[in-house]
Amino acid sequence: MFCCFLWIGFFFSSFHRGLAQGSSSNTDPGGGKSPPLQIVVKLGSDAMLPCDAVDVNQPSDLLEWRKNGSKSPIFIKFMNFKPHIDSRYSRRLHMINSSVILISGAKASDAGIYRCRTMQSGSESTILNHGRWVVLKVTAPMPVPVPPFFLKKPLDKITANESDSLSLLCLVGGTPEPEVEWFKHGASIPFERASVSPGSRLTITAVVPDDDSGRYQCSSVNSVGQLHHVFEVTIQRKN
Repeated sequence: MFCCFLWIGFFFSSFHRGLAQGSSSNTDPGGGKSPPLQIVVKLGSDAMLPCDAVDVNQPSDLLEWRKNGSKSPIFIKFMNFKPHIDSRYSRRLHMINSSVILISGAKASDAGIYRCRTMQSGSESTILNHGRWVVLKVTAPMPVPVPPFFLKKPLDKITANESDSLSLLCLVGGTPEPEVEWFKHGASIPFERASVSPGSRLTITAVVPDDDSGRYQCSSVNSVGQLHHVFEVTIQRKN
């Protein structure tokens, strides 16, 4: 272990000394010379990010990946030692080979701009190679369309007393979310005494037998279907 730290310390001291002396070379294919690589994956699937800065014929001393220009790498591998991985990617970021990392179970927060960099320290110079930008997009799966359906079976017949409130419930589900409209005898209901609350509950206050008795219909419609239900409403007169 002590030997490991000596090697790492030697490498970074050589690297910084090379930069200070101007003896490093820096190739930057991602600095406008190459278009960003666009990668789109679905939420929960795996994302493979390639690094074109890796020379398979000349292994690098150091490989690192950064996200959104952060100063701290999310992945860093020095020579043959075990890679260091940012805690946010613990058990989800894996090195497939010398030029590809894999993010398993992609999250929405994984979306961003990634970039790799390799470093190689020689006796007289330090060579830096930057990979092209990799833009990762994580998309939510498209919901499966579902026609309207009743979450709770409506009643067929409703009875209310004169001057009381009448409440009709038409609770529906579906994808996309259905739009619900109310009708009486095929015509829209005036809203002087009527209101519709969330959950598609129709409420009419101070009901009157002659005006409010009859056939009420709730109609639920979305892009893949429609659903209707008729309520037979009777308003009883007071004795």
